[in-house]
Amino acid sequence: MIGLQYNHTQFRDAFFKITKEHNLNCLSDDTLNCFVLDNNGFIIISKGIKNGKEVNQTGMFFGDVNDDLLQDMVSQGVYRKMRFYDYQAICIEINNANSHSTSFLTPLHYIRQIGTWFASKLVRFYLSLAYDYLPVWLEEMVSMDYSDGESESPPPNPNKSHPRSCDKEIDLYDLINFSNQTLHFVHKCKTNELCSR
Repeated sequence: MIGLQYNHTQFRDAFFKITKEHNLNCLSDDTLNCFVLDNNGFIIISKGIKNGKEVNQTGMFFGDVNDDLLQDMVSQGVYRKMRFYDYQAICIEINNANSHSTSFLTPLHYIRQIGTWFASKLVRFYLSLAYDYLPVWLEEMVSMDYSDGESESPPPNPNKSHPRSCDKEIDLYDLINFSNQTLHFVHKCKTNELCSR
């Protein structure tokens, strides 16, 4: 196994310098999206335009950016699509069972709050008779506000997910036709898709 560590910024600058030397200026042409893909269809270098703004799509799968173009490269023999079965995958099911039952408190809860309030008033009355004054710390403790349990904003719901074992089918892509020659093929864009080449 061999690895290579490189400075991504220098690699990106070198790529755009080479494209400029070959009359394909990716940086100044706002109608042109330029990508360098790895052998599995992931973007290594990108200069993409989306909604008139430049977006960095480095690290994304090219099929998520432009699946039609990737499928054209598969049909032209640049990439091979392989179906992979993962029999030891983990599927996460998220339960979205929103329940408002906590907003309906039982009558026992209200009775307990009334009892707590009454007990605090009784203790305060007794201490005021016995000592004729209350210490500051006791005054603060006895005069605590007992609200009805409803707050301004409800607390956020915890993420209730249940992982379980399952089988998954995944499409992987592999580069099968790599050469120094430029491959010429036409990709027809969808009507709502911006592309010219």
